[in-house]
Amino acid sequence: PVNDQLKNVAYSQTTKVELEEMFQKPEPLEIQQIPEKEYDALSDVIPPEADLTTLSGSQKTAVPGDTVVIRVKATDVGTGVDHVNFNIEGENGGSSSKSIYTTDEEGYYNFSFTVVELTQSGLWKPIWIVPYDNAGNKTYYFASSGVDLSAGDFEIINPNADITPPIADLTTLS
Repeated sequence: PVNDQLKNVAYSQTTKVELEEMFQKPEPLEIQQIPEKEYDALSDVIPPEADLTTLSGSQKTAVPGDTVVIRVKATDVGTGVDHVNFNIEGENGGSSSKSIYTTDEEGYYNFSFTVVELTQSGLWKPIWIVPYDNAGNKTYYFASSGVDLSAGDFEIINPNADITPPIADLTTLS
């Protein structure tokens, strides 16, 4: 019904009659004013921002058993930040991505990556960071587009990493 379609519409400058006309429904609408703490997702068109001056990594080198934390602050002037997506990749293979929905006590979104026994050695880098606000707006920060995310780079030193590719025995094909 129309009321279900309108439950996320904030009552602002639009009158009840205008809303009824917009949805072309003859039935009366029940519109309640949304408390100030709620947000108007339809009017928030400004995407959130990551403050890349706060981007940092907890360490520059890591070995199996270490947990590397890459952190950044993000802000949004409209509905507030919902979450921040992080993606990292290793130069010799491997990647990890996560959505972080909470901040620490200092306001940072913390992406944690634990180096396991077979994690590939080499340089690991943030490939992208994408903050989302509660209205669904987002801003992409891609290293491939020239955005400097190198403050989150780290080197994995892992002599146990499996770097030998499998070998196919083609003599057994029939």
